[in-house]
Amino acid sequence: MPLLVRPTRERMRSLIRWETKNAPLDADWLDLTERGADFPSAKPVVPRRPKGNRWATLSADVTIVFAGESMVHNSSRVADAVGKVLPNAHTVVLTGCSHHMLPMVPSGELDAVLLSALG
Repeated sequence: MPLLVRPTRERMRSLIRWETKNAPLDADWLDLTERGADFPSAKPVVPRRPKGNRWATLSADVTIVFAGESMVHNSSRVADAVGKVLPNAHTVVLTGCSHHMLPMVPSGELDAVLLSALG
């Protein structure tokens, strides 16, 4: 099993700059995110994905928001895959933002999606 490498503040900043393609970011948010590198770390607990048709039993309204410029995955492809598993889910791909730009950019569009999902 590979060891988890604890990010330093410099590595965290480098990751965020890479993922956002050096987009201008809120300085306070960036500082807060970097400070997360100082916290004790543990292996994240990731639940197992439900098997096959278990998704069909989900009756809750589901809205899933993707960052269109994500460097980690192809958001449109993942949104399409979600649509096959959860055909009643509302998927939104926000353009012009990456994972680490949310929720600041594009805040207006994200706010509208969230308010619609809650409303």
